[in-house]
Amino acid sequence: MAAEPANISKINPTDPTIEISSSNNDEPISAVKSRRSNELIIALCGAVGSGVSELEEILEEQLVQKGYTVEHIRLSELIIAQQPTDKHDDLKKLVGYDRYNELQNLGDIIRKDKGESRLSALAIDEIATRRQYLKDNNKINSLEDSPRVAYIINQIKNPKEVELLNVVYRNNFYMLGLLRNVIDLC
Repeated sequence: MAAEPANISKINPTDPTIEISSSNNDEPISAVKSRRSNELIIALCGAVGSGVSELEEILEEQLVQKGYTVEHIRLSELIIAQQPTDKHDDLKKLVGYDRYNELQNLGDIIRKDKGESRLSALAIDEIATRRQYLKDNNKINSLEDSPRVAYIINQIKNPKEVELLNVVYRNNFYMLGLLRNVIDLC
């Protein structure tokens, strides 16, 4: 048996409980347009050595040319911030394989203990904090209703992290995965 179609009631434009225009009596489309966000949330993903850092630099350059303020959110920094304070300096000093290995292990522990999307939740909190900082410190054009800010999240490693970002930011969220084969020509 087929499902019944949804009962859709018509909006009565004279109903005072329904606001279909902005406070200055613009057309409804103007009201909707004024509520759109010019923020972009771009998550990057790629294997170690695939060139994600280079992609991030190119992306920033292009976004700045288009008038965006670019904010970088590094999950590695959020992972370190979740550790006991006395371990921060040692973790920040790690380089190369030791750094990647330790931070991936710590990220896995956070996901296991606090949920697979926990690092994205931390990134969302960081975006909210930076958004407020930019606004409070006039780092973005306060004359714009919706300033052009791009938040680049480096690096997502788990599908649940992508899912949460997609749910929260919807059409403003983009995921870029990078695969690159390196061929030794020597």
